[in-house]
Amino acid sequence: MLNRPATADSTCNAYETAAKAVDGSVTNGSKWCSLSSDRWLQIDLGSVKQVNQFVIKHASEVGEPTALNTKRYHSRN
Repeated sequence: MLNRPATADSTCNAYETAAKAVDGSVTNGSKWCSLSSDRWLQIDLGSVKQVNQFVIKHASEVGEPTALNTKRYHSRN
């Protein structure tokens, strides 16, 4: 899923876009952030693929407050 086209409900600013969620980096502020109460992120895999695992890196892993950690998430078909 690295560097695939990604869209999201919103961003916090011009630097924390959906593309940052799939760039493979957790340094230098590389993250997606949403201001919406109904946050979503969609990744275009290009075709039907079997996904065996996905990894979510929490904010606290890069030194941000634990209050910013992801709390709930699910996948949609």
